[in-house]
Amino acid sequence: MEIRKQPGNRKEKIESRGGKTEGGEDKKRITRREFLTLVVLALLGVLGYKLLPRIIKKTKEEAEEEKKEAILLEEKLSEINKRLLNLENNNAQLDYSDLAKEINEYLKNKEISDLTKYYLMEIEKGLEAFVIDNLWEEKINLVEEKLKGNRKEKEEKILEFRKFKEILMNEYEELPKGYIKDIEEFKTYLKFCILEVFFTLKLEELLENERFKFDEEKRNLTFQILGDEKFLNYFVNLLLALILNEISNISKDKEINRKMLEYLLRKYGLRFITSIPSIYDIVPSFGPFQLTNLVIGEEKDKFYPINFMNQFIMEFEQEMKKKYKLPDYKLPSNIYGLRLRDHFKAEILLLLFYLLEVFKEINLEILKKFLEKRDWFYKQLIYYLGGAHHLPAKSKELFLEFLSDERNLEYEKGFIDFIEEGDLKKYLEGLRKNFS
Repeated sequence: MEIRKQPGNRKEKIESRGGKTEGGEDKKRITRREFLTLVVLALLGVLGYKLLPRIIKKTKEEAEEEKKEAILLEEKLSEINKRLLNLENNNAQLDYSDLAKEINEYLKNKEISDLTKYYLMEIEKGLEAFVIDNLWEEKINLVEEKLKGNRKEKEEKILEFRKFKEILMNEYEELPKGYIKDIEEFKTYLKFCILEVFFTLKLEELLENERFKFDEEKRNLTFQILGDEKFLNYFVNLLLALILNEISNISKDKEINRKMLEYLLRKYGLRFITSIPSIYDIVPSFGPFQLTNLVIGEEKDKFYPINFMNQFIMEFEQEMKKKYKLPDYKLPSNIYGLRLRDHFKAEILLLLFYLLEVFKEINLEILKKFLEKRDWFYKQLIYYLGGAHHLPAKSKELFLEFLSDERNLEYEKGFIDFIEEGDLKKYLEGLRKNFS
């Protein structure tokens, strides 16, 4: 595949692949290389062209293509890892005084959550880990209250949380904080996390797995959607909106919530937001997406979607990892193993899982019909994924019901408006205000 200039209309480019021609002939199968090209261009735009030659260069000898492509992949992953490390290792704290002043001014005379109070604490430089300590102690206080009638379980859980809190505090004090200057830089970080997942995920093998068994046409359509610039931009904004919803939701105005997140990234860094516990429940749950042990874990009689997806992440030989300075790409197998970048990659894999779970249930012709209103349909997919993050089974059930009524397509009724009042609708209404 030779790329001479940036495509002006990537929607047109995507629709030209896969499926059938007007005469009913089979179109060519979308290759992994073509798919990754679309993803790079969609997420990075012009910047992607500087990175593309290392992955898209045509080989002169067909017999050497597989070998060369493998080397190019490792070069590409090395570049992606370098970009992520540059942000994760930034240990120069940034000025946050203007943001703190603006947020405090907005919150004047308003009821403030315990979470926000800790975020805005006045602390001496070098003592930021004290905030992590306080947040986990809030969670432990809730354990004390909820489990006061079960002494054994209460003591075990408190010990578990305190041990983990100490680990996070020590790591925060000793390792780079990963300070981020603004939301745009943070979105760049999210984009490179998505790239790392897509470049290491054996997507074809995943789609052929017993759980999904996608035929050729559905496989191609899935590749097209995942490689579509519009969908990927919505996906990045969904990740951001979920984080705003989970850890910096202080206003009905998304711009205020963004300022709070920016304040956290400037004052405390990436390592801090990946250490924040959920202080309103007593399950192991922490990080920017507040992931829990319901989606990642090691109990043999339970199904964990992140562990399932993790099976399809590539592994590299030690020699190649050393040569190209590659990290381990497989995620840890339990919630307490997640650190920094793991949280973002785990959420990306989780959302991809929920997407494939609903795609496997949708009739191909219905999917094609909904794609006739691509932009509108992508937004509904995004809201389904946001709902699945919160209540997966309920969201899937309702989304399939939503798709089964073509009047929703005809009148462009939104998925959130389709849902009856309740916890899921309330969560998604909060997500919608933070989505852009």
